[in-house]
Amino acid sequence: MEHDQLPEYRDFLFRWITDPNNIQQMRIYTIEIDKMPIALKLAAYGVSHLDLIIAAFHPDPQYAKYSPGFVLDEFWMKIVFEKRLNVDFGAGSEPYKLFWSRNVKNDLANYRIPDTLAGAAAIHLWRLKRRVSAHLAERRKRQPAPVPA
Repeated sequence: MEHDQLPEYRDFLFRWITDPNNIQQMRIYTIEIDKMPIALKLAAYGVSHLDLIIAAFHPDPQYAKYSPGFVLDEFWMKIVFEKRLNVDFGAGSEPYKLFWSRNVKNDLANYRIPDTLAGAAAIHLWRLKRRVSAHLAERRKRQPAPVPA
C-alpha cells in the first residue's frame, strides 16, 4: 500500500492543514470536473515565500493530455507574482520546476549512514538490489533484437 493511501498519512495531512497554530497558511488549489478533482496542489504560504508541498493528479490518462498540473501552476504562480513571493518547488528537476525557474536547478546529495547492524544490512541489501537492477537493465539493452520469423 502506498503511503498516501494510509489513513495515518491522510489524518496527518488533515491535522497539518487545519492546525490553527500552524505558522504558515495552507492552501489547496484544485481543478475539478463535475466536482471531481483532476489536479490538486497543496502549498504553504509564509511571510515572503510559498512552498509547494505536494501534488496529486487523477490517474485517468484522458485528463493528462490537457496538462491540468501545468494549468494549475499558472494559476497559483500568478498569485505568487502578484504578491511578489519567492517560491520553493522542492528538490528535483521535473520539467515544470525547470520551466518556472528558467532551468535553474540545484544538485542534491542524499547520504544514508546506519547506526545499527540491522541498518547497515538493510543499506547493503538496498545497494546490492540497485547494482543488480542496473546490471540487468544494461544486459537487456545489449541483447540483440529478436529476428522476425
